[in-house]
Amino acid sequence: MNPKYCYEWSFVEPGKVVVLNLWHHLMTEGPNGAITLDTNMRQFASQRPGPGHTRALSMDTAIQTAIRDDLPIRVVVLAGKRRGDPDGPVERPSNVSARLLVPIEWGVATYDTQTGQCRLRRGLQFHMDGPVPIRQPDVDQDAVSGVEGRKRWVQHFRRERDRNLVNQKKARVRSQTGGLACEACKFDFAQFYHPFAQHFCGVHHRKPLSELEEGTETRLEDLAILCSNCHRVIHLVRPMPTVEAFAGLLNPRQNQPQPPG
Repeated sequence: MNPKYCYEWSFVEPGKVVVLNLWHHLMTEGPNGAITLDTNMRQFASQRPGPGHTRALSMDTAIQTAIRDDLPIRVVVLAGKRRGDPDGPVERPSNVSARLLVPIEWGVATYDTQTGQCRLRRGLQFHMDGPVPIRQPDVDQDAVSGVEGRKRWVQHFRRERDRNLVNQKKARVRSQTGGLACEACKFDFAQFYHPFAQHFCGVHHRKPLSELEEGTETRLEDLAILCSNCHRVIHLVRPMPTVEAFAGLLNPRQNQPQPPG
């Protein structure tokens, strides 16, 4: 590849990773240090004829693939002169003077399925900061909050993530065990943080939502109580193990569970 030009703007390795070329001067840093980039490749495609039109639509498709398949995004940061910018070339291709593969994964913070407007954020894994939750793990609302918006996700949330179902699961476990200890590491928020977390815990889908057919009915037996640490880590294991198998993988020295970090 000629380092002066961007022949392709995005790459997809099915089931593994999405790679995006993003311009450094378009990124912004928030007050909390979060690096984000707002873009709309569909809109960009409508304004760019020729190969740029195709490449912009390909990047939009790549972003949608990352959302649909829950894939991490690796970003190649570009420095140089972008075609169409005030200080960039008008007719000639963009001139890239340097590239850097960011070691930290990025994610999609928001994505508007109607318009294609989206926000990408460095280091995004579990927190959503916009109207559409992307790469959200199966966690209880007590642990992570976000405004639901993407149609497919809202359907799952209203049926399989119904708040009443979560409450019923907690109530059943409390009545059976007297508490809400993590089924993997046995950590109990109420005991450690008494009296501030009497009913706090995470509720986990034993089968990932992404693998469920639309309309699948979720039973209380399909849910498990997990602390926030175990809940996050179990979703990092591929393929995702059962809660019982995951518990067997934990450090055997963990006789006295520590609070989630």
